[in-house]
Amino acid sequence: MLKIGMIRPKTQLSSALICVVIASFFTAASAAIVKFTSALLSTELVVLGRMVVSFLLLCAWIEWSRKTTWKEQLKTAEWKTHLIRGASGLTTLFLYLYSIRFLSLADATLLYNTMPIFVPIVAYIWRRIPIPHRIFWGIGTAFCGIAIVLGPSEGIFHIAALYALLSGVTGAIATVALRFAHYTEPMPRTMFYYFLIGTTAAFLFSLTDVHANFEMLDLQKIGFLVMIGVFGFIFQILFTLAVRHAPARMISPSFYLSVLFAMLFDWWIWGKTPSLMALGGFVLVVLGAFLTVYLYPKEE
Repeated sequence: MLKIGMIRPKTQLSSALICVVIASFFTAASAAIVKFTSALLSTELVVLGRMVVSFLLLCAWIEWSRKTTWKEQLKTAEWKTHLIRGASGLTTLFLYLYSIRFLSLADATLLYNTMPIFVPIVAYIWRRIPIPHRIFWGIGTAFCGIAIVLGPSEGIFHIAALYALLSGVTGAIATVALRFAHYTEPMPRTMFYYFLIGTTAAFLFSLTDVHANFEMLDLQKIGFLVMIGVFGFIFQILFTLAVRHAPARMISPSFYLSVLFAMLFDWWIWGKTPSLMALGGFVLVVLGAFLTVYLYPKEE
């Protein structure tokens, strides 16, 4: 149940879905760069670079657009929600980016995108929000489509696959926390605390190997890190807007589109061409995403 005083943000489904499509592209593009540079950059350094660049861009945006003092902008009573979102979001990023190093981009993205299956469960456990059972028809259809698209190889059973699957669970926790935060918190504030928590924790993790992470930095590596950070920042803004405009359970299946983009990058960069069966799976992915929206109970 929602806390007294909480007001559900107005649902704007069309705006949310547009944000989802573009965000799906940028998260797949960012993941492709991470995989391409896996021999040059450690996971700890990639996460730190992404967080630092995103945090700096966000601070510049807040300073440019703010109409009150920084103290007023950042004042919050939702510390618990911010901490849960920050910790679960950072864990998701670590697990997903680490798994990319050992799995194909598409396989890792498939397992990460089990997130929509866990979102209603997390929402129920956290706030006892009822689960509309019929939406699982859409979620199930989309997930079957992804399984057909990928035709999971033996490599999917690598230990890294467990990390990718766990990223789906922690990603669901972060998504639900973000949605709850939007009942009382403006978007810049939720993003500020997410990047602040992420930057601090990622920096501490990066200190585990100072030589590899910092002493070996050069302009090429910094360029890749900036690119990953910018793409990640664009994804995070669009993701945050999407969850602000519609309930997490409604839009999360649409992030299956990131799997389609991941397959395109697999084909473009690593020469993996999708089969006719995979193309049929594409149809199921899109159908499942929109079926979930159609079957979701109409509520305000």
